[in-house]
Amino acid sequence: MPVLRNLARRAKDHSGTTVNIPLRTATVESTDPVKQRDVSEIRELEIEILAGDILAATISKFAAIFARFDTVVGCAGFSAGRNMPMKFAKAALDANLKRYFPWQFGVDFDVIGRGSPQDPFDAQIDVRDLLRGQDKIDWVVISTGMFTSFLFEPIFEVVDLENNVVNALGSLDTEVSLTTPADA
Repeated sequence: MPVLRNLARRAKDHSGTTVNIPLRTATVESTDPVKQRDVSEIRELEIEILAGDILAATISKFAAIFARFDTVVGCAGFSAGRNMPMKFAKAALDANLKRYFPWQFGVDFDVIGRGSPQDPFDAQIDVRDLLRGQDKIDWVVISTGMFTSFLFEPIFEVVDLENNVVNALGSLDTEVSLTTPADA
């Protein structure tokens, strides 16, 4: 939502610029109060909702959707699964976008390197390798610092409250900066 808010605000300064977001029909029609609040805010921001399921869509389906736009900002995040960042990156290349911002917010995955305890980080390095190996589209990585809330997500195995353990990202010498999504 912070990315959407800022993109919508900036779009108002540029005539003809629109912001769109793919959302599952189940999300748009949900009775869950949190989802209703987010969908309502998206509409108030004049962001067009594109009905679809990012988890079910193929690379070619995404490429067809992406081809309508000059720029795509990937914000699906880790909760969409380990393969989603690569799926988006391949679709961005197939769509021949002008600019692509892959979901790379957070730590600098190149600094942490491959083989860290956080398997999703290797997927992010795979995306960078794919994008570095081409000259078809411009792409940008935004390293904002790891979102503070992620430290406590079990999937990342950084802070394991249940076992009273803290694991280093990369190695004990790897420095990590933190931020909140609102500040990103």
